[in-house]
Amino acid sequence: MSDTSSWARLRARLHEQMPTRRDRVRRLGLRASILALLVLAVLVPSCRMRGGTEQLTVLVDISASIALSPLGTALAALEERGVQGLIAFADHPEPAEDVAALRALELLDRDSAGRRVAGAATTAIQQSETDLEAALAAGIEKLPDDGSGRILVISDGHETRGSARQAAEVARSKSVRIDTVVAEPDAQPARIISLDFPAGSRPDQATHAIVRIATPGPETLDVELRIGAEEPLVHTVEHPGGAATFELPVTFPDGGDVPVAARLLPRDDPNSSVSTALPSRWRATVRVGASPRVLFVEGESRSPLLGALERRGLALDRSSPGRLPTSVADFGEYDLVVLHDIDANDLGTVRMNTLAEWVRSGGALVFASGESSYGEGGYNDTALVDILPVTFEVREEKADVALMISLDKSYSMKGEKMDLAKEASKAALGELENEHRFGLVAFDWNTFNIVPLQSAANRDEIREQISKIEASAQTNFYPALESCFKQLSAIEDPTGKTVKHVILVSDGKTYPDDYEGLVRRMYDADITVSTVAVGLEADVELLQQIAEWGHGRSYFVQDAARVQKILLDEARSKLEDTLVEESTEIQVASSHPVLDGIDFTGAPELAGYVALRARPSAEVLLSTMDDQPILARRRVGLGSTWVFASDLSDRWSAPWLGWSGFAPLVSQVLHAAAAGPFTASESFVVERRGDRIEARADLFTPPTLEEAGGRPRNGSDVWVQTAGAAGDRRFRLDQTAPGTYVGSADLSADPTGDARFELVVDGVTTALATLYHPGTDEIVPGPPNVDLLAELANTTGGTAWQTGELDEALQPRPREVSRVVPLWRFFLALALLLYLVELALHRLGRLDAWG
Repeated sequence: MSDTSSWARLRARLHEQMPTRRDRVRRLGLRASILALLVLAVLVPSCRMRGGTEQLTVLVDISASIALSPLGTALAALEERGVQGLIAFADHPEPAEDVAALRALELLDRDSAGRRVAGAATTAIQQSETDLEAALAAGIEKLPDDGSGRILVISDGHETRGSARQAAEVARSKSVRIDTVVAEPDAQPARIISLDFPAGSRPDQATHAIVRIATPGPETLDVELRIGAEEPLVHTVEHPGGAATFELPVTFPDGGDVPVAARLLPRDDPNSSVSTALPSRWRATVRVGASPRVLFVEGESRSPLLGALERRGLALDRSSPGRLPTSVADFGEYDLVVLHDIDANDLGTVRMNTLAEWVRSGGALVFASGESSYGEGGYNDTALVDILPVTFEVREEKADVALMISLDKSYSMKGEKMDLAKEASKAALGELENEHRFGLVAFDWNTFNIVPLQSAANRDEIREQISKIEASAQTNFYPALESCFKQLSAIEDPTGKTVKHVILVSDGKTYPDDYEGLVRRMYDADITVSTVAVGLEADVELLQQIAEWGHGRSYFVQDAARVQKILLDEARSKLEDTLVEESTEIQVASSHPVLDGIDFTGAPELAGYVALRARPSAEVLLSTMDDQPILARRRVGLGSTWVFASDLSDRWSAPWLGWSGFAPLVSQVLHAAAAGPFTASESFVVERRGDRIEARADLFTPPTLEEAGGRPRNGSDVWVQTAGAAGDRRFRLDQTAPGTYVGSADLSADPTGDARFELVVDGVTTALATLYHPGTDEIVPGPPNVDLLAELANTTGGTAWQTGELDEALQPRPREVSRVVPLWRFFLALALLLYLVELALHRLGRLDAWG
């Protein structure tokens, strides 16, 4: 009995000490929950939740271009609604707690005389400029990037510096929306903002004044032009509003420095923006020279520009290479010689030597390239290339060349024509290196694989096979092209660097077939096709189309003797990387007066050019995007030379012939070249840049025959003396390059005055210039830039409101804002809390046995 009781008591104690099933579940649940919360803190650190309210920042444009009365109305509306957190801006942004604080901001004058001066408060807003980008950046900085921020811009969109578009991209990346309200611009009077003339103006030759005028809106204007002491001419123009350029016809009766003046005349029209109290006028001095005599020498290519050049004041005499003078004295009446696409062999050594001597003694030469002028063996090592600003150099050798000739051997080729074609084919073979490949497919009605595509090293066997060709039967060259296609396609070319080219020579008409489909398939396989039409009976139109489809060149010759030169040129063009026939974008490499008035940002791409290397003494004005020279000039003795690396015909320059800037460019280049050596007076340029003037002078010592290219004038004491609206003062020009001096100074903003400048070199006045300053860019009249404001809104998903819609723009916009909420802290805190609960239960004895 006693043993039984003891056992019962022991079982009772053990039972008391063992955890219950509920205790086990509780402990396991707590520990599992803690572990799960820790895992969630690591794997789900945050989440995005919907909710929140929109935050608004209002930017108010208070620059000089904003009309005061509508601006006051807008501020009253903001004040009535109690809008806080404003930012006022013009040249820079300034925060204002409310409208009252905005009205108390310190401002510099609204008129064009308003300038920040030494000692002025740094927070004072200068109203003569607008930096919309800086204002938007200040607004973006105030707002969160969780999608709750909105900027409301009240502006006319007329920015004079910065880029609001860049600021809009930043706002978009930070989920800040931009709304815009068009502010009403100030009613500025119409004004002339520039007056220019084409370079090289000549007396008694029709030219034009390039007048740029700004108006607040569309209207009819009367523009008066006065040339020297002549009676003024009045031109009526229809202005579209904003800034627009007009070319007004003028004629200079005399040469020398001619004063010119332009002004806007008041009209009997109550809506006219021309002010009688503040008249708009411009004065300048134009250097007018004698009409230049130009000898224009052309090869096979004919330029369609000659008529346009004559209308622009150039007296042109056309010539062929064989008629170029062989004596310097015979150039007497000419100021300039233009060589357009001339083969060096057509000029000959004597004429090139004579031309070089004439240039060194004071003549001028413009060398326009073309397909006949390329190649290392043409002008290299000649007297002519010695005076050019470039050299003809092969840039790199092609990795491999596979050339096939598809030769017509129909009956019409019998006799001398066939003999010449065979010799031409052999000559093309002679241009290839041993590692290149050559093939020849002859055709009449049938196709004859005379020379299967093989190594050009087998010259003797290939020539022997070509010599055996005999003319017979009719013409059908479709199967011959197919044979060339098949053989060239079989070439293994893993790198894609092999040049595969076909030259099709025919004097007759072929049978109809799908030539376009075949040739386009060849081009897709990197095979190009050129064609040579021999004689009037050839199918010239089809052959031209085949060359176009095959991205090759098309030739038409009546004399079969010329076939050899063509085949040689075609072979050489595939061996050398000198001839570049591909769409090429052009850029301005350095500024020069011959480029003035021409917008190269809208210029189409050139279709080809000759790869050249600029000499160290050359000045490159235009270049490709990879800096290959397109237009370059150089001083040579007492004369000068210019090179245009493309042509003046409808081959490479075909896209430019339809461009409005091409004829003015060529005309200005020829006028500048004909003007003679570059002198200090011709290179003194004064321009306005905002509220400053910038001056540049290119100075040279008098050139001599012994010093080809002349010497830049270095180390001179150069300064500019100002007068008139610029004030009676002087500023120095510092030397920045050999012979080049530049400097700048503030320009007083008298909108009715003329600023006059004298270039003084080592104490001697050498040139004059006149500049009319129309005030700051901020108050140039024009309509609001609605397009820019709409673009800012569209970029960021905002709304572009019109003038008078400020109340609607200020309405709170219902918008669910998506915000990022951090969760890891919540999970970690909850895990810690559960751990503390477990400890507490343990201390209370509820979980003792499993501790």
